[in-house]
Amino acid sequence: MTSLDALDIQILEALHANARLTNQDLSERVSLSASQCARRRQRLEEAYVISGYRVLLDPFATGLQIEALIEVVGNAYSAENDADFRRLLDRTPEIIDAWSLTGAVDYMLRAQVKNLGSLATLLNETLLAHPAVARTHAHIALEVLKSAGMPKLTTE
Repeated sequence: MTSLDALDIQILEALHANARLTNQDLSERVSLSASQCARRRQRLEEAYVISGYRVLLDPFATGLQIEALIEVVGNAYSAENDADFRRLLDRTPEIIDAWSLTGAVDYMLRAQVKNLGSLATLLNETLLAHPAVARTHAHIALEVLKSAGMPKLTTE
């Protein structure tokens, strides 16, 4: 684990708000020189504190009208079924996030699809058709209240 100081946290917060900041813009926000910001950013990237940069798409602007959280309960566990299910996730573009869980649900998936028909196809023909899946339960998001939040970072 990399220890973070107060300036590292300020840099991370600024980049989280706008990853397109130049080192000059970043330096103005955190009161460091651009070269110091560049060195700190590079160190944070090399330590994988910053694991990448990505574009966030507006699902409605791209025609993806339905966002769903899908609980997946698996059949009896086997390493082969688990690996095959993970490959299914990788090749299914509608599934944009996936977590393995403890408790009564084995996986939680986040999907974005065009419409209810597309969601039904994803559930019935992709997920439930897979031998590792016993059942699913989908929750349709009505409104996004918070997305891609920044965790509370401390210097401790």
